[in-house]
Amino acid sequence: MINKNVTNILLALTFFTATTPMAQSATLYSEQLVKGKKLDCTVIKPWDESAGPANQQYPVIVWANGWGSQNTDLTRGYKPGLIEWALDGPYIVVAANSRSPKESDVLQCAQWIKAQNNIGGSEYQGVINTNKIGLAGHSQAAGVMIRASQVKSDYEYSTVVAMTPYAANWNYADSQNGPVMIIGGSADSVAPVADYAQYAWNAVIQSGQGGVMTIVVLSS
Repeated sequence: MINKNVTNILLALTFFTATTPMAQSATLYSEQLVKGKKLDCTVIKPWDESAGPANQQYPVIVWANGWGSQNTDLTRGYKPGLIEWALDGPYIVVAANSRSPKESDVLQCAQWIKAQNNIGGSEYQGVINTNKIGLAGHSQAAGVMIRASQVKSDYEYSTVVAMTPYAANWNYADSQNGPVMIIGGSADSVAPVADYAQYAWNAVIQSGQGGVMTIVVLSS
């Protein structure tokens, strides 16, 4: 099911486009683990630590994983895809490390990377494109990202990508007021489109809050 405003959502996804061409080798990346009070994030950077960032501004993708068992390092499991994202953009990818991410986990990571843009001596000083910060999540975190984007802050997120929003009966999307792409798998037996992605879609259109939403059904 594709919303008639699909063109608008695709335009909104231009936050994934960097402002200038990538100036460093596309094979190089580095990681940083950021920890603090209520802060646990993995930052994947499209540059080598020894070289530092290129003279450009980078869009940011804030990521959160699906639910996992107590001892599962879920960021590690998704990392190959996150690295590919970082290099393809180039983007800075900030992952909230949690087996069961919540809005607070996501927002702490987003606020941390944004603040770094204005901190003297920070590796990220002046290189964050604060107008192009998007949220993406899978399964449980797909709903978390929709909710996180509703929290009032000093900036707005460019868009939300919600992949297989599992347990959508508690991932309420009825107050979403920005662009969202919901992705579901047509052969997904764990989180069927009819029960989950469609539920989130219906919540948006029934709320009358506005925004742009589309469902892209993919074969598993």
